[in-house]
Amino acid sequence: MESNLLKLKNRLDHFPVFEENQVLTEEQLNQVVTYLDQQTRLSRRSLHGYGTVCGLHLSMVNRQVQLSKGCGLTSDGDLLEWPSDATFPNFRLFKDENAKYPMLQDALVYELLPAGVKKEGQLSFNLFSQQTQKKLSDFAALLYLESYLFDPDVCTGGDCDNKGQTQLNQLRVLLVPKSLASKQASLLSAGKSFFQLSKLSIQRLVLTPGSIDSYTKLANAYQSIISSSSQALQAALKSAYSQLSFLLADSFNNQDPTQAWNQKLGQLAGATTTAGKQYRYAFLKDLVQAYNEFLDSCYQLNVACLPDINLSPKHVFIGDAAAQIEDKKDPFRQHFVETPFQSHGKEKLQRCVFLFKRLGALIQAADFTDQQALKITPSKMHANLGEKAIPAYYRVSSEDGLFKSWDFERSQKDEETAIYSYHAPEYSQLPEVRSPLSYDLTAYDHFRIEGHLGQPFRTAFETLQSMVRAHNLPIKVLPIMIETDFSRAWVWPGLKYYGMEIMHKLYRDELVNNLNELKVFNVELNNKVQAANDDELPPLNIESNSMSIKAFTTQQTNLVNQKITETKNFLAKSIVDFDHASFENNYKEVVSQGAVLNKGIKGVTFASAYTPLEKTVNNINFSKLKGLADLIKKREEKDKEKSMLQTFIEGHPGLEHTGGVPRGGTFILLYSSSTSRVVADMSLPYWYVDEPVSEVPEESDVSDNNLVLDWKFNNDIFVYTNQNNKLKESISNLNLQVDQFQFELDTQKTNLNSYQGSINTLIQTIPNYQIDYGSIGGLDSNIKDSYLANNLGFLNQMNEYKMHLENQINAGAASEGEKAVYNDMELVMAGIVEDTIVKTSKTATDITRDSDEAKTLEMMVNLTKNLKSDGAIQKVRNTVESVKTESTAKENYLAKLNMFNL
Repeated sequence: MESNLLKLKNRLDHFPVFEENQVLTEEQLNQVVTYLDQQTRLSRRSLHGYGTVCGLHLSMVNRQVQLSKGCGLTSDGDLLEWPSDATFPNFRLFKDENAKYPMLQDALVYELLPAGVKKEGQLSFNLFSQQTQKKLSDFAALLYLESYLFDPDVCTGGDCDNKGQTQLNQLRVLLVPKSLASKQASLLSAGKSFFQLSKLSIQRLVLTPGSIDSYTKLANAYQSIISSSSQALQAALKSAYSQLSFLLADSFNNQDPTQAWNQKLGQLAGATTTAGKQYRYAFLKDLVQAYNEFLDSCYQLNVACLPDINLSPKHVFIGDAAAQIEDKKDPFRQHFVETPFQSHGKEKLQRCVFLFKRLGALIQAADFTDQQALKITPSKMHANLGEKAIPAYYRVSSEDGLFKSWDFERSQKDEETAIYSYHAPEYSQLPEVRSPLSYDLTAYDHFRIEGHLGQPFRTAFETLQSMVRAHNLPIKVLPIMIETDFSRAWVWPGLKYYGMEIMHKLYRDELVNNLNELKVFNVELNNKVQAANDDELPPLNIESNSMSIKAFTTQQTNLVNQKITETKNFLAKSIVDFDHASFENNYKEVVSQGAVLNKGIKGVTFASAYTPLEKTVNNINFSKLKGLADLIKKREEKDKEKSMLQTFIEGHPGLEHTGGVPRGGTFILLYSSSTSRVVADMSLPYWYVDEPVSEVPEESDVSDNNLVLDWKFNNDIFVYTNQNNKLKESISNLNLQVDQFQFELDTQKTNLNSYQGSINTLIQTIPNYQIDYGSIGGLDSNIKDSYLANNLGFLNQMNEYKMHLENQINAGAASEGEKAVYNDMELVMAGIVEDTIVKTSKTATDITRDSDEAKTLEMMVNLTKNLKSDGAIQKVRNTVESVKTESTAKENYLAKLNMFNL
C-alpha cells in the first residue's frame, strides 16, 4: 500500500495525444487521467474555494451523535459528500496506517461508525466517556477522506501483474482533540474572527445640573472617558491584527502596525492640555466607529485567492463534537472560503483591508491645532464614517492623503475629491466641495461647525448668525456661559419681551406727544408775552426774581424746550436700549423747570383751564415706564440665568457634543466668563424657543407717602380772594422757612466733622428712616473688640443710610436737606475707616489671619467699595499708604491693606 496524498502537488503541464494504431503504455493512460483529474480539482479549488459547502450539522439525539447530509471541498480539490443523514451508535480508536495523513499522526483520534457499519474494535457510543476517560466536548469532528493506492500483496488464480493498483477513497467521520484542531490554519477566517473580537463603545458625557460649572471640570470629565476608551481601543487594535494577521499581513509587509499606532494614540489621548478636549473625545468616537465598521466588514468575509493546498487537503472540520454551539460561532466548524469572484468576495476583501488601514491613517493624521477660520460644513449624523464630512482635527492635504483613506466606495470610484471637509480647498477644486453651502443640502442632516474655539464668543456668535442668514440654514445658534458668575452673563440679543415692547412704545409715544405739545405751547406763549404791551402783563409771579416777566418767559421757555429736546432723545430708544435712569432725570428737569415757568406766568394763562404746561407738570405717565423698567430688569435677570449652563441644562436636557448641530437643531457656543472666549460647544436636536418669563409686578403702594412727584413743589394752591395779599404772606412765610432750614443745614454740616455725633444729626434729617441701634457693634462677625465692632457697626449703618438717601434721590423723593446731607456722608464714612486703620496699625506684632483686626478690615473693604466722591476716596487712600510705610514688617497686615483697591 502506498500513500497518494496530494493530487495537486505535482502539476502536469502536458498529456499524450493518441494516434491510430498507437501502442499505449500505462504511463500515457495515467497521465491523461491525472491531467483531467487535476483540472477538475483546480476548477473546484480555484474557482469555488474550500471548506464546508452545506449541511454536515452535528446534533445529539438520544445520547447519540447525528450528522446531517451535506458536502464539503478540500484544499486539494476533493469533493466530500455525505449523502444522507446518519446516526453513529458505535465508535473505535482510529489509526491512519494506510494514508498516513500528517495531521493525524501521533494524535489520539476516534472514528464514529454509522449504523450498519461494523469494524474491528468498535464500542458502543454510550461507553465513550467510560472507555476514553474523555468527554465528547474535548473533541472536534471532521470529515476525513482516507485516500491511498492499494497494491495487493497476495495474488491467486492468475497473473497478478495484470491486475494493477487501486485508488481507495474512504470518507470517515473522526473525532480529534480540540488542542490539535485549534492549531489548524484551515479554521482561520475573517468570518470566525468576527465572533472572536468584540465591538467597542464609548461612554457618553452626561450633563446634569450642578455637575459642570467650569471648563476645567468639563475637560476633566472628557479626559476620564478619553483615558479609558483609549486603553480599550489600543487593546482592540492589537488583538484585531493578531486574529487577522493571515488576512492583513501582506498589506503591512508582515510587520504589525498596531504598535506604532498605539504609541501615537497613547500620546494623543494622554495630552495634559485642556484646550480642545472635546475634539480629542470626538476623535476617539471616530476611531471607535471606524473600528466597528472594520469589524463588520469581517463578518462572512471568507475569501482566498489560490489557497494553500496544505490547509486542509483531505479533511474538512464540521464543528464541535458536543454540538452545542451555533454553526456561525462554532470555532471548530470550517466555513466555506470562497474565491474572490464569488459573491463580490474581492470587493469584501478590499473593503476589510481598506478599513483596517484607515484606522492607522486616522491616528497618524490627527491634529488638534485650533483653526482660525469659522466654517460650516454639511455632513451626516447617522451614517458610516466615510459618508460624513472629515472633521477639522485631521490633516487632509494631498500630501498626507487622509481623504484618500476616508471612504471606501468613493475611493473605488476615484471620487475622493468629492468628500466634504473643513480642509476641502486643500485637495479639491470642485466648487460644490469648496463652497458646499451654496449647493443642494437636502441629503445632509448634520452641519459641522468648526474654527470657533478660542474666538471671542460674541464675534463667533455674530459670524455664525451672519452665515446662517446668508445661506438660509435650518439651525439656530446660542451662546451659553459655562460658569455661574451672574454678573458676567450676557443676555442674548433679540430676546422678546412679549407685550412690554408695545406698552413701552405706547407710553413713549404719549410722552413724546405731550412734550411736543408743550414745546409748541411754550413757543406760542413766549411769542404772546413778547408781543404784549407791558401794561397788559401782570407782574412776575415770583417776587424773589428781579427779572421782567418777558425776560423770564424767554429764558425759562428756552430752558424748558432745551430739556424737552434732550428728553425726547432718550424716548427714541427701544425697550432693549432704553436708559430709564437718565430719561427719568431729564424728564424731571422738564417738569421742574416747567413748574417754575408755570408759577412765574400765573395770570397770563388764566383763561386756559388746563394748558399743556400744566398737563406736563401734572402728568406722571413716566412712572409707567419706571414700572416697565423694573419688570424688564427682572426679565433680564431671568434671561441671564437662562444663559448660564447650569440653568440651561435644567430646562433643556440632552445636550451633546456632535462637532456641529443636527438639521433643525440648536448649536450652543460654550464660553468662559473670565476670557469671554469660546471653550467648547454642544448641540440640541431641536430648535430652541425662548419661553416667556412671567413678569409679576409688585403690589401697588397705597400709602399716603407714595408720590411720584411732589405736587406741592410743582404747583401752588391759590385762593383768589385778596390774592395779592395772600401771595405776599405766603412768600414771606416761605422766606422764614428757608432761613430756618439754612441755619439747620449749616449746623448739621458742622456736626458732620465728627462722626461720633453724626448719627443723631442724620436721624433728625429724615425722621422716616430708622437706624437700628441694636445692630451697632453687633454684626454677625464674631468681633470681640468693642471699639472695632462699634466702628464697623457705625460704618455699616451709615452705609445703609447713605444707600437709602441715594434711592430717595434717584426716585425724586429726597428733600433738599437730604440731598445736602448725602454729599457729606462719604467724608464721615471715610473718617470711620481712617480711624479703624490707624487703630489696627498700633498692634506690636503682625495680625493673624482670623483676628478681629483682619475680619474688621475685610468687611470695611467691602463697605468702602460704595464710596464715590474723590475727597472720601483720597482720604482713605492717603491713610492706607501712610500706614503701609509704617508696617512693612507686617506681612498679613499689609495683605489686608492691599485689599483697599481705591
